[in-house]
Amino acid sequence: MEEYHILNKINSIEDFKKIDKKDYPALADELRSFLVSAVSEHGGHLASNLGAVELVIALHHVFSTPKDNPAHMTVNTEAGTGKTLVLIKDSYTHCLLPFFVPHYDTIHMIDPRYVNQNLTDYVASLSP
Repeated sequence: MEEYHILNKINSIEDFKKIDKKDYPALADELRSFLVSAVSEHGGHLASNLGAVELVIALHHVFSTPKDNPAHMTVNTEAGTGKTLVLIKDSYTHCLLPFFVPHYDTIHMIDPRYVNQNLTDYVASLSP
């Protein structure tokens, strides 16, 4: 059985926040190892999960889940394209995000389950 020295210490967002940033690369390695092991044993989607490891760590580092707004998350990139993308969340939105980062300056991910107004109006309100 694989030993996960950092991953085994995380049981909550508070535990994650205690991890030193210099340990994030090792945590990413442990997460990838865990994913490969779990998918090998149980099946599932591997590539999209592996591609999102650093992104998930970065999102948890920046945001205070679950206190932050679950309806809307914005990711600002340095793509330099001047383009904005709005993703209406379904079960694949988070795993697709890494594929869009190089092409858009701003990416809005919206979970319509938590939007308490007309979704069209909400999306329109994102325009500058």
